[in-house]
Amino acid sequence: LFAAGFTRNILMILFVSVNFIYAQNVGIGTVSPTSKLHVFNNTASASTLGYFNLITTAPTGISYALKSDLNGNGAGTYYSLYGSAGNDGTGSTYGVYGQVSGSGSGYRVGTEGVAMGTSGDNYGTRGWAVGTGAFNNYGIFGAAYGATTNYAGYFQQGDVYMQNNLGIGVFIPTTKLDISGASTGQNAVLKLTQTSTGHGIRANIQSAAGASLGNPSAIVGDAISGNGVSGTATTGTGIYGYSTSGVGVFGASSSNSSLKGFCSGSGAAGEFINTGGGSSILANGSAQYNANFTNTVTSADYFGLKSSCYNTPFYGIGITASGGYIGIQVNADLAGTGSRFGITSSASGGASSNFGIKTTATGGGLSYGVYASAFSAATNYAGYFDGNVYTTGVYLPSDRKLKNDIEPLNNALSIIQKLIPAAYSYKTNEYQQMHLPDGKQYGLIADEVQEVIPGAVTKAIQPAEYEGQNEKGKKIRDAVEFNAVNYIAMIPILIAAVKDQQTIINNQQNKIDDLEKRLSVVEKK
Repeated sequence: LFAAGFTRNILMILFVSVNFIYAQNVGIGTVSPTSKLHVFNNTASASTLGYFNLITTAPTGISYALKSDLNGNGAGTYYSLYGSAGNDGTGSTYGVYGQVSGSGSGYRVGTEGVAMGTSGDNYGTRGWAVGTGAFNNYGIFGAAYGATTNYAGYFQQGDVYMQNNLGIGVFIPTTKLDISGASTGQNAVLKLTQTSTGHGIRANIQSAAGASLGNPSAIVGDAISGNGVSGTATTGTGIYGYSTSGVGVFGASSSNSSLKGFCSGSGAAGEFINTGGGSSILANGSAQYNANFTNTVTSADYFGLKSSCYNTPFYGIGITASGGYIGIQVNADLAGTGSRFGITSSASGGASSNFGIKTTATGGGLSYGVYASAFSAATNYAGYFDGNVYTTGVYLPSDRKLKNDIEPLNNALSIIQKLIPAAYSYKTNEYQQMHLPDGKQYGLIADEVQEVIPGAVTKAIQPAEYEGQNEKGKKIRDAVEFNAVNYIAMIPILIAAVKDQQTIINNQQNKIDDLEKRLSVVEKK
């Protein structure tokens, strides 16, 4: 006993005073150690924290309660620190558990993994969870709470790669990215903020269209009552869709807006660019409007809808529209100052011909190439043509059922005799905006006609001319007010005058015939 106690004390002195070197294995709690240091704990007490407990009180700097170094020099797999835990009961088991606490202002890191190497792959932290009979497997499980800002996962540098599905608010994701809002109080299920140039969302479809796949869509938004895809941009693009063969942006909604764009800056609420042969935007809906574009910018000539198709000369259609009843319906009816134009159109640049408006109507009981009406103003023109007009026929309403106070036209010859036909030329340089014809003209002077036939003369106005054909631009020329003659109204007067003249001729012819009979009788005597 004395010798055993003496030996024990000597060993304690050796442990405390000098480095202890032992060539064989050392066992703590086991008489058959299988490694250099083999610690075995078979105590069933819950108060036993582990195999061994290392407590280190360290000064300022980098200190380790447990430090393990391993340098591998072969083709095997090396673990500097390996934790293995098994559990046949119902409790929780941790292979490696790290806990940090403290009241200072520095960092607290439960577990930190750093991997550095000049070749091969480096994993800072690598987690595996494999169990065919487990309810759930978590390779890495992170939770953060109790602070002002909490991050269950924070990735500072480098890309993040996800091989399989990712679920946000969805426990079992069924797509590569499956997102579900946790509550109705959220502003959006997905919010992406881009602070530099680029795209908030960019989706590319690599597969081609097929019999079973159809035309693939980069982004598909389905909404029962809200917005399938909603994009808001202050200076850039709210929603940008690009497709080489499918649909760039596809929106489907049963009761709200299939596609809705909002822009509060100087950009465009919706801009669709097509470089192929498909459709930049395709909307199929059962509501009143498949697509509704509203621009509420005040005091500016912005556009509710702008469409351009410039590719090569002699090709490209800006807008094409088809309807079972009306192809295009246009209204400009906001009350206020200025003029209203239902449609303004211009055509220029064509080497052969340019048509401001070209219309065709065929089939049916009646076809109207152009049907125009103007009423309720002080002066009304169903058509105002600044230039020559060609037509193959002109018809005016003349049915008896349309007329009242029908009276014969008398003294038409005296009316015609008061008219003074003239030859003249127009002041084309002074009134260039009216595009008056050049050369010698023949007709009547409206001021003189008004004194003889007031109903055949009316006041006409050539609108003022502005830069860019816009009343809000700089005025180039003032409006011109002038008298215009209804030459067609003179045709009945000419007919009546010819009839009056023919009556005179017939009377004179009767007198001549009577005189010739009398002269013949005299000559026979």
